[in-house]
Amino acid sequence: MLIQSKPSAKYEIIKAMSERDNNLLNIQWLCAIAGVSRSGYYYWLSTEKDRNERDKQDRSDFDLILEAFRYRGYNKGARGIHMRLLLLPAGYHEHEENLAADEEIPSDLPGQEGKPLPRGHEGCTGITYIP
Repeated sequence: MLIQSKPSAKYEIIKAMSERDNNLLNIQWLCAIAGVSRSGYYYWLSTEKDRNERDKQDRSDFDLILEAFRYRGYNKGARGIHMRLLLLPAGYHEHEENLAADEEIPSDLPGQEGKPLPRGHEGCTGITYIP
């Protein structure tokens, strides 16, 4: 009988079973019952630190994207989020806790400060309608 679920869920069950005080089954038998390889289980155990770091980084990135999504009180699409993330200072998400609450975020694109707009684009908005 094989269990139908992700290998990571099976590995977590094997780990929990092997850490119990009254466990009479060894890792080889638990892996055979779950239908996973022992080498896969031991690899999963050895990469726990990397998984935790990756999860932490993913959460940090998600929070940054969510902040850009909710900026100025209305929702944005992929392009609006991308532009908002471009406008953040370099290293903003790494040093977020060190920023003052009233610190201004630049309103120009990076590297474009003080450059004049091309001829004919002085009053241009982000949306252009062509008749």
